[in-house]
This record gives sequence, C-alpha cells and structure tokens, in this order.
Amino acid sequence: MAALMDRARQFSHGLVIQTVWPLEDEFDFDGMMAAKDKHAALFRRSVDVVESLLPAGKRLALSAGPCDVCASCAYLAKEPCRSPDRAMSSLEAYGIDVAALIARAGLSYSNGSRTVSYVGLILY
Repeated sequence: MAALMDRARQFSHGLVIQTVWPLEDEFDFDGMMAAKDKHAALFRRSVDVVESLLPAGKRLALSAGPCDVCASCAYLAKEPCRSPDRAMSSLEAYGIDVAALIARAGLSYSNGSRTVSYVGLILY
C-alpha cells in the first residue's frame, strides 16, 4: 500500500465527486447495487472528460469499490491488466480515508436513512 500512497501523493489537486441515491429502505441491497452501477457510469464519464484534457500519468482516478472495467479481471488469471490506462482502484486501496476526504470537501458522509452515497476522486 505504501507504493500506492506514494503515487497518490504525487498529485497536488483533486476533484471529489459524490453521488447520492434514494433507497426504498435502509436494507434495499438491490437499490444499493443499482446506485453503485449508476455512480460508476457517471464517474467514468467524468474521468473520460479529464482524460481528454490531461495525458496519462498526469491524473489518477479512484472510485468506490473494485475496478469494473473488464467483465473478468486478468489478475484472477494471473495475467497482466488488459486495460492499465482505464483500470480504476478504490480510494481505500490508496490509503485514502473517505470520511475525512468528504469532510474536507465540505460534503456529508451520511445523507439520510433512505439514501446511499458513493464517492470518486480524480487526482491531477
């Protein structure tokens, strides 16, 4: 993890993107998973815009949960990543405290009992 933390520290700026989604109730797991997919799609579009402006190596996108670029991860087959320029790790994998990040950005970590929130960060 130290190498990942060092990589994240190379960037001086970041864009925090939080999405908040309604749920039927606090136990709406299907709603949470659908919201995660919607967040991932919106975040990927945001990353695509940033990628069109900044060359590889000048930005790092981190989001909620594991990478979902490929249908099946090459790592599981002990192969190199098939999409290293598009692969996306989680914030936590880079040692980022999401609750502290959200607080520093002036956002709420909890947005109500019938909501789920997801966070992404584009470092540049």
